[in-house]
Amino acid sequence: MYYILEKNPFPEPEPYRTRSMGWNKNLDDGKFIIGTQVPETYDKPFEFELWEYDKGSNGLAEFYYEDFPLMSDSLIEALKRAGVDNLQTFPAILKNIETKFETSAYKVVNVLGKLQAADMDASDYIDMGGTGLIAVGFKDLVIDESKTNNAKMFRLAESITDVIIHESVKTVLEKSGFKYLRYLPCE
Repeated sequence: MYYILEKNPFPEPEPYRTRSMGWNKNLDDGKFIIGTQVPETYDKPFEFELWEYDKGSNGLAEFYYEDFPLMSDSLIEALKRAGVDNLQTFPAILKNIETKFETSAYKVVNVLGKLQAADMDASDYIDMGGTGLIAVGFKDLVIDESKTNNAKMFRLAESITDVIIHESVKTVLEKSGFKYLRYLPCE
């Protein structure tokens, strides 16, 4: 069984939101979501501002996806313990300008590997691009496991913003006690 990995917006306190700042503010984040190796190297950490969407939203989520995909070091370590070995990472700094809080315990993460694994006949979706790839909006996603080669984690070729994890990875993440993760089942 597979799951879509997302940031859970419902726990209290609500998690901060993130937005690019500094040198990477105008950098194209699209190359970090297509499932292929980013060829560039960067000589300094990516910078992000932590900001409150609602008053009191001050939790630090393990996974952010407002601009670049960001994961906490502890989430990356848990994924590695679960057997995930297809992550390309880049150092990041998250800052709250108002409180002067700063953390470097996050990375910009590129999930390598894009699989065309949706069972389009069994799934409920809207094909926004008209091609069946890249921008399909799934209401109910069904994964054809015969097309996954038992991958632990991958991007879905039909909807490249979706990060899919195997049930064994979900089990490790749940045992790690991450508060701000949500796992949507792919029936």
